[in-house]
Amino acid sequence: MKKHHWVETIKSIWTAPWDNETGAPQRRIVHCKVFRFTSPVGHTRVGLCQGEGYFKCGSEEARDWISEFAAFQWVSGEWRKALHVTDIPKPEDPDRVAWYDLPGSTTALLLMARRSGVDGWWSCYNIARTGFRVDAGIADEPVGECTAGIAGEEVLSNPFLMHMEAAPRRRLHAVSLEEDAPELEKEQLISERTSMAIRFSSPYYRVGFRLKSAGLEFLSFDAEGKGGTQENLLALGAGLVVADNDCYAQGPILAPVDEPPACGFLSYDVEGTTHVKGNILTYRYRQKQLGIGVELRFTMKVRSIHLTVTQRVEQDCRLLDSSPFRIAFDARKIPLTVLGAAIKSGETGSVSLPLILCLPGKAAIGLDGDELVRGRFNSIRSHFINTFALEVGEVREPDGSCLLRQGIHQGSMVFSIGVEQPIALRADTPPTVRKAFDRYLYAALPYRADTTTFSNNGNSMGAPICMELWATLCTGIGKGPFGLDAMSLLRDTLEAHLMGAPAYGAGVHASGAYAYEDEYLMTGTSVLLGVAIFLEQDDNGKWYETYKQAIHAKITAMRARDVDGDGLIESSRRRGISGEHQWSTNWYDVISYGFKDAFSNVQLYEALRKLAPILDRCGEQIVSAQLSEWAEHIKAVYADTFMTGNGWLAGWKCMAGQLHDYGFLAVNGAAVSAGLLDGMDSRKVMLNLWQGLRATGYDSFDMGLPGNILPISGDDLAEVQARLPFGGYENGGITLSQSRHFINGLLHVGLEDEAEFLMREISKGMVAGEMIGGVGTGLDWKFWDGVSSGYEGLLADQFGIFEPLINRYGEFRTN
Repeated sequence: MKKHHWVETIKSIWTAPWDNETGAPQRRIVHCKVFRFTSPVGHTRVGLCQGEGYFKCGSEEARDWISEFAAFQWVSGEWRKALHVTDIPKPEDPDRVAWYDLPGSTTALLLMARRSGVDGWWSCYNIARTGFRVDAGIADEPVGECTAGIAGEEVLSNPFLMHMEAAPRRRLHAVSLEEDAPELEKEQLISERTSMAIRFSSPYYRVGFRLKSAGLEFLSFDAEGKGGTQENLLALGAGLVVADNDCYAQGPILAPVDEPPACGFLSYDVEGTTHVKGNILTYRYRQKQLGIGVELRFTMKVRSIHLTVTQRVEQDCRLLDSSPFRIAFDARKIPLTVLGAAIKSGETGSVSLPLILCLPGKAAIGLDGDELVRGRFNSIRSHFINTFALEVGEVREPDGSCLLRQGIHQGSMVFSIGVEQPIALRADTPPTVRKAFDRYLYAALPYRADTTTFSNNGNSMGAPICMELWATLCTGIGKGPFGLDAMSLLRDTLEAHLMGAPAYGAGVHASGAYAYEDEYLMTGTSVLLGVAIFLEQDDNGKWYETYKQAIHAKITAMRARDVDGDGLIESSRRRGISGEHQWSTNWYDVISYGFKDAFSNVQLYEALRKLAPILDRCGEQIVSAQLSEWAEHIKAVYADTFMTGNGWLAGWKCMAGQLHDYGFLAVNGAAVSAGLLDGMDSRKVMLNLWQGLRATGYDSFDMGLPGNILPISGDDLAEVQARLPFGGYENGGITLSQSRHFINGLLHVGLEDEAEFLMREISKGMVAGEMIGGVGTGLDWKFWDGVSSGYEGLLADQFGIFEPLINRYGEFRTN
């Protein structure tokens, strides 16, 4: 029997509702699984089974199932819908596969998860990857009895095997070189060449080009122009290790729908040349079978790289993926983000120019160019890779493929290294504070263009528990160069959440019985406060009218969380009782905050106070009055509920009625700055904490602040945290995250010298670059001796420090 293999690809695409999809969002993201076969297959059937759901909490495994799907077969150069099944019930047996027959033969399958059992209209990547099965026979041969695979044979989903089937040649460019030393000297450039690569270095960047194929082999930036370009930021894989994924591909991407990739990580099946003259490098390559020819002309300047792309297409060509040039970044070095206007059609991640590529702590790179040029961002968490691809003439199709039309498509663009940050700073701003703004302000907008949401970082997931933080920062940042509009990025994030997009700590629980907001109280409060901050900037009220129903649903759900009628919300699921080792109701996810959470209720109070006048202006006076009354009720009971004998607030009051107090800096600072303790000696509260912090001997203020100053009992921590010593991660670990609240509290009560000291010290540490790093470095938290105790390396919350910095040093601020 003929040997036969396939490769699999996951595609995320924007879609509008189909005729049967009543109640679906007007635009949403769904995920598809594409199978490409080495030869035509017949007797095909699709299997559905339970699979992995969206990872919404680290404390449990998420399961989901596909409840609606469509199958498309690639026939005569187009996708044809072969099957559409709706209202699929949850499988009673989690190991059972339900099979659906498909007609005819095909060389590729696209299986679209239109809906899932838990996450509804927003099917996630995980369920598309794990919830589909395919069983097929070689065309014109009978199908064998098998539960998976192809006609009884072992099927290996391995690009090596697919490539062996066609055995394409990995071709080498012809290389020609000309010296032009004066032009290099004029641009302050140094070039270094080996037999395989040439590198150009200026004080602001170092870029290495492969000579024998198109693509980069080195890339680094130093926006300050000090030559700090020694670390290669590219993701460079080894073929035997990463053969199952093209995400490491640097350079051109040409992937037909039903054939092996012509250009990718393993493939480079083109005829090409490389020509270098001084500071200009030109690639030319042509893929004969597809009839696509490309010229890439790079011109290196001291602080910019100019690129002109010309694509010559001999006939209309449909591709699974296409880019004349792509760069894959290693998120373990630093996670890339792309800030710009996302295009919500076709495959996700496309962004209009101008845009900003942000590599936190390294550089903000402005990209502008011709109208024909677009960028495309993608994050591949499993490989710690973020990619940025150019599109010049590609038309993104609704199925996630792209169309290159016959003709010549040309676009010119400029990458400018170092983008001026948008906040005008006061004349008395200390140099280290000014440098912290220049180096990290754009990193405070961790936008993922492929999900159109802010995230923990560019290689992580959305976390609406941070919505208030993002709303606060976006309001302060506003608009900037290269088309930056921070509020539009916030609007994207809010809309995705309000329309039901899954995220960490949000959405339907895997059991289907309740929402994660009933566990993570702060997700709901942060979203309401973020909505309120956004609406304060919405002059015409149209956005509110569009999302009024979803906002009111959030308010109604929040009311139901006041289980004992005292105005404060509680979580009956996370009870906060010592020894139960539950996870948290707020951002400090592995501390057992539970039941009455002092932190989340601060945000609720602020949200109600802001929403009340907004709803009043929108003609909803009755609801406005109810929210005002609710806010006053919270303020009346808050201090009595949480005040301790130490002269500050506890973190939570558990279901057993016990206060849990470990000297939480952020909780107290947030409550004080929100005005919840006005009318009593709130200054004394902040002084008690400040003195308590200094009494511990802690002196590493350039690294941030510990979350708590008293060691937390292991009984009040989740199991994953309980055995770490004090100073490890969230039990007193040093971090920038949430430090803004303590500083805001100090400022609120007039302890300006202390607040100023902290802001200057933290800015010094940010400039030193020892607390923000790549994914997995753990630099986001530290033991008190400086040993890393974190995990992500970079968290969105770290950049909350810019809230008090903007308020103190922003030229347009009063103080």
